[in-house]
Amino acid sequence: MDTTALRKAVAQRVFASGHDETSVRATMRDLGLEHPDRQPYIPSAWWVLRWLLPQSSVSSSDVFVEFGCGKGRIVLDAAHRYRFRTVVGVDLSSELTAVARELVDQQGHKLRCPDVRLVTQDATEFAIPDDMTHAYMFNPFNGSTFARVCDNIVESLDHAPRALRLIYVNPVEHETVMATGQFRVVRHVRTTRLVTPVEAAIYDTR
Repeated sequence: MDTTALRKAVAQRVFASGHDETSVRATMRDLGLEHPDRQPYIPSAWWVLRWLLPQSSVSSSDVFVEFGCGKGRIVLDAAHRYRFRTVVGVDLSSELTAVARELVDQQGHKLRCPDVRLVTQDATEFAIPDDMTHAYMFNPFNGSTFARVCDNIVESLDHAPRALRLIYVNPVEHETVMATGQFRVVRHVRTTRLVTPVEAAIYDTR
């Protein structure tokens, strides 16, 4: 078995039926949502959340939000592997969130998290939950869109001060995050063992 086939076989075994359904990429033009700030739908690697977030750091009172959740691969893994109280996926594309909802419905009986929500909405208009403790992004957007979402997160923190962890894969807007004055880098990692290297930054509130 070649390396690619082996990785796929392992992913299917670990990630179950959601792996194939979430694998197909899509451009914003394909989805009728083209905009200079918006990045194409590319699913996170199936192992990336468990690489970056230890189970021991999550409690049953924590709330996880993925911005740009696409077809729900990370939403599913967060709800399956961790004991979050609530897991939320936000995406502008109704086509992508429809796939995510179907997968959540199919796998609901296997999920540790009792409350999984998929929201079809522009991330800049999404009301940040004042109990959100973990945020995840795989470079879903940049520019003014990213800055607006950061402003919304900061506004939520001002309204309800709390510890919040931001997991940012392919952190092209690192400087924007730091410019908020709310976050510090606790981990910056990069793996070169794959055909496509994966880089991520993890931030905690100060």
